Amino acid sequence: MTYSCTRPARDRIHAIGPMVPIQIAKRRGLLVRMRQDMNVKILVADTSSKVRKNFTRSLKEIGVQSVVEAADANTAINLLGQEQFNAVLADGKIEIESGKGLVEEIRHIDSNVPIIVTANQAELSPAFETKHPSASGYLTKPFTTESLREKFQQLVPTIAG
Repeated sequence: MTYSCTRPARDRIHAIGPMVPIQIAKRRGLLVRMRQDMNVKILVADTSSKVRKNFTRSLKEIGVQSVVEAADANTAINLLGQEQFNAVLADGKIEIESGKGLVEEIRHIDSNVPIIVTANQAELSPAFETKHPSASGYLTKPFTTESLREKFQQLVPTIAG
């Protein structure tokens, strides 16, 4: 993994010292972005185009170069059948036509892909988590780029290691 940072942050890192560990730079509030050299592909499934665009922007900020968007469950299922993804961000409210949850259908297609279920704070409850038992983790909306990065560090270490 290689790291890159904005010019002002780079200047402050060098002011601290040229060999400063990246964790120290983060703790000191410097803007540090990670760039992964491998080809990483994330599927974002959400009915809101605004939310999908926000996820795409934030994923690119943390170094994910390939983000594919799906506006509904059928599109997400078709994409998962055609392409390989390193992780999926899925709105917890999306259901497929049979009434089955998208997360469970994703698990039938790919049992190993990490699935991060997104929900509004008011929706996120033990009952909500019970409805999505095969999810790898949960992320509340609205989210920050930092909270998204932290979630990926927990669940998909090869991406945001």
